[in-house]
Amino acid sequence: MKICNIIQRYPPAIGGSEIWCQKVCQYISKKGNEVLVLTLNINREEEFWKEPTPEDCILRLGPCNYDGKIKVRRYQRSLPVYWIYHGIYKFLYEILGIYFYGPHSLEMYVKMYSEIKNCDIVHTYTIPYPHNYISVIMAKLARKRIVITPFFHVGHPHYERLSFYILIRLCDAVIVMSDYEKKHFIKKGISPKKLFVTGAGVDPEVYTQKNYEEFKDKLKKYDINDETKLVVFLGRKTDYKGTDQLIAAAKKILLDRRDVKFLLVGPTNPWFDNLYNELSSEEKNFIIDVGFLDEEDKINLLHRADLLCLPSKFESFGIVYLEAWICNTAVIGSDRGAQPSVIEDGGLTFEYGNIVELTDKILYLLDNTDLSQEMVKNGKRLVDEKYTWDRIGENVLNIYETLDESKK
Repeated sequence: MKICNIIQRYPPAIGGSEIWCQKVCQYISKKGNEVLVLTLNINREEEFWKEPTPEDCILRLGPCNYDGKIKVRRYQRSLPVYWIYHGIYKFLYEILGIYFYGPHSLEMYVKMYSEIKNCDIVHTYTIPYPHNYISVIMAKLARKRIVITPFFHVGHPHYERLSFYILIRLCDAVIVMSDYEKKHFIKKGISPKKLFVTGAGVDPEVYTQKNYEEFKDKLKKYDINDETKLVVFLGRKTDYKGTDQLIAAAKKILLDRRDVKFLLVGPTNPWFDNLYNELSSEEKNFIIDVGFLDEEDKINLLHRADLLCLPSKFESFGIVYLEAWICNTAVIGSDRGAQPSVIEDGGLTFEYGNIVELTDKILYLLDNTDLSQEMVKNGKRLVDEKYTWDRIGENVLNIYETLDESKK
């Protein structure tokens, strides 16, 4: 089979859907199939909306490269004439209910049909990005089987649009991350026969310590020693990820304790910068914005951490929970979205917005090491049973093969 994947970014760009796409493509390719990826030549999310400065161009992505045997075509993002673009966007969004707010690539749209017509399966990713509309239309015109992995954030206003549910119904298979997401789509009228739960995955053998002692030396600049309790946030520091809730809980904890530090890891944005700048100098000594970490340092940090906290309002899965378990780190998530169905008995959840409960559960796990490690064991069992990339890739390949056979 030849599979055409269409996604907003592809690694080395960092993101949950980007990594999921890459890992599945690698497995499908390894099994002897021809795999093509159509994407934009964007590395960082900020480049969706504006040109990066020369100082930010730490990585330049060419028009075509190979990831192993996977052909990756990268297209130039189109810069809109903003006053025209926003007028069209406002009409589509407010009147027709269609979310069409970038990033766009006219170059990719023009060339997409010629790529799709030579493929057997079209696999599109990541609502609410507008390439999903274009790819489904093109695939329908070419009479190809269509798979979508929407990474849907149930309840989020950018996702909860009638146009997206229509789009999903037009696809032949819908790959969802959790039973929670599947049940939501069934309630919205999506046929259960089209819905396949895979989850996300990890490669456990990758999550080993490397240069660990050197990494711990790096932490000394934050006044962190072996006795310091570490609570880590790992992800985009946006409002829906609950970064403000973790900071609020941290401030309450710091009223009584000085043996706990909170490390906030991931890309920033103006909303977070304003929030963080409101902290006092003393608070910033314990609530620390680490910024980006490379993969080696991220893994070492998870091994060193006592607790990973992801208090998101919207989460289609939460791959960082799997990463934490593999690194022997306990987890806390919110009770919203798919998180409880992913965490199961591998950690604790709290009522989203309840800072007192979040505070209490952080302290409870920090002070009950035996319990937290029992939860980690449960989490590792879940990874082994359901959430390795080979299992995910095998499930996706079975979906492709079923669709390919049904058209013959």
